[in-house]
Amino acid sequence: MFEPYFKKARKFIFDPKQVFKKEGNSNLEYSFKYMIIIGLVTAIITTVIAIVAEPALAVWGAVNFVGYYIALIVGFFIGGIWLHLWVYIFGGRKGLEQTLKIMAFGGTPGYLFAWISSLVALVALSEFIYMITSLIAVVIFVWQLGLYYHGIKTFHKLGKERTTAALIIYLIPVLILILGLTVVLPSTTTFFTI
Repeated sequence: MFEPYFKKARKFIFDPKQVFKKEGNSNLEYSFKYMIIIGLVTAIITTVIAIVAEPALAVWGAVNFVGYYIALIVGFFIGGIWLHLWVYIFGGRKGLEQTLKIMAFGGTPGYLFAWISSLVALVALSEFIYMITSLIAVVIFVWQLGLYYHGIKTFHKLGKERTTAALIIYLIPVLILILGLTVVLPSTTTFFTI
């Protein structure tokens, strides 16, 4: 049942240019299902990590699971609309649906690997380990930006310069928000997948 979605995820990880070309005609419903299903990886593993970290508060695991999906869906729509504004300003006229598909497919590294920094944080014994956690989050973030880049170029038919400009301007408030939240709530660095 889920196998085709995970095969698609593998393609987004190893051959994003080709799979974006093939997904141009997919519908928004399919890409949303993809995001929800592939997001199960991090949702389930971080939930287990939360329960292992604090067994007496097993309910925290359910809260973590639900919270992950609320953040995923809200981020999908708000991030997608925000990205689309800049894509549109820089010439992308293929519609909001295409940008939302880019957000759903482009989040693949986070859906599959964001749990790693939660695991590292669980066994953190020093500040060095916390730095590694942040580094993992940054690698996932940059990887996703690369997928967004390929998605914008492919789905909206923008050139390199316009795609790069749209992403840079999209990122400014996103980075400010993430940095602000990581200062206020340090554990959020493992939760964000832009």
